[in-house]
Amino acid sequence: MSVQQDPVEVEPGQSYEIDLFKPEDAPGITRLFRSVYGEEYPAKHVYDPASIRRLFESGDNYPVVARTVGGDIVGHTALFRNAPNRCLYESGAGLVLPSYRNRGINSALMRYAFEDAALRDRADMEALWGEPVCSHLHMQKTTSRLGLVEMGLEADLLPSEAYGRERGTPGRTCALPGFRIYRSNPHPVYVPKAYRVHLAFLYSALDDCRRFLLSTEPLPRSCRTEPRTEFLESTRVARVDLAAAGEDLDESMAALEAKLSPKEPAVIQVRLSLGLPWVGRGVDVLRERGYFLGGVLPGWFEDDGLLLQKTAGSPAWDSIRLYTDRARAIRDMVRADWVETGRSTS
Repeated sequence: MSVQQDPVEVEPGQSYEIDLFKPEDAPGITRLFRSVYGEEYPAKHVYDPASIRRLFESGDNYPVVARTVGGDIVGHTALFRNAPNRCLYESGAGLVLPSYRNRGINSALMRYAFEDAALRDRADMEALWGEPVCSHLHMQKTTSRLGLVEMGLEADLLPSEAYGRERGTPGRTCALPGFRIYRSNPHPVYVPKAYRVHLAFLYSALDDCRRFLLSTEPLPRSCRTEPRTEFLESTRVARVDLAAAGEDLDESMAALEAKLSPKEPAVIQVRLSLGLPWVGRGVDVLRERGYFLGGVLPGWFEDDGLLLQKTAGSPAWDSIRLYTDRARAIRDMVRADWVETGRSTS
């Protein structure tokens, strides 16, 4: 990855304010990302000021910036939509200009996004989620203070280039999907038999209403599997949403994996709806194919989602750094299921 130096026009040591995005901030956001990531940041819209403005106007991306008295953008984070549920926003794209680090800017940006932006400015927001990485503890500490509840562990989610070689962490890193609920959305959750204990633990810390039912129905004969697939070239992660599936699930997944194989995905993630009575049988099929538990995604489909995952190699479990006892318990749970599903396919 090519990491450039701070732009010469940004005078160090200026005072700054944390504020909502304004259209005139867009070129400064682009300069900031180029300063830290060169041209290699995965979300390419950050390199196009017009795209930044357009996504803000549509409500799909909601930046928060650290702006100096001279008008320079020295820090950035954002809330953005990327789930089937348009009322679920992700928190991410956080960075600070190197010469302005260690001044509390990142924490201030996150606090503004989680409190002011989420509670005051985004009336449609039901929940917010984020993916703090497990290569260091700083972001985990920040999101924990802001009320994100860890709901899983995404194995080998990001290569080192995606979070900056300047951190000095080689190889791929895991992430902790965490959620904060702003508006309650009571609904039934069908619990797969294979994960009764796991889901009981994961939901135990979530302050929201659910009605839990054991999933016992077979995959429907009248429905064909229709995976919605996204492949992220920059991270080699394939993400598959399964809001509907039928008896052809195993055949459909075999065809999908064959289609993805030339791209050499490091991870395939599958997200199933926990609002469907057949989800338990879907889990059984996927576990037989080597997929293991990733966690629960509250509100992903409006109903909750269940994340399963398959990695190309063995995750570096012993190098994962975790801040809370809950996160460590989730890691142990996910690792144990990885071992079990690996045995089932050997």
